[in-house]
Amino acid sequence: LKTAQIEKELRARGMQEIHVERGFLGGELKRGFLKSGSSRIDVVEKIGDDSVCIYDFKTGGATFPDRVRERYLREMAMYYGVRNIYVLPVYVP
Repeated sequence: LKTAQIEKELRARGMQEIHVERGFLGGELKRGFLKSGSSRIDVVEKIGDDSVCIYDFKTGGATFPDRVRERYLREMAMYYGVRNIYVLPVYVP
């Protein structure tokens, strides 16, 4: 599915403040080509005023290393300025 299509589906299911397949670096949203060290996150959902949930989709035997999880967590803490951040791998067959 294309990014716009994914966003439309998620919004239709109740997710309102989301980013789909977006890049972040140093707590800033980046567009276009991403520099080394950037994080391209599958889906970020802002929940209320104090929480963020990151969904990282994995297919086949893909893994989600702790260093990547921690980098995503840091990026969202800087971008949103929240303390409650949930980082969830979503394994898709």
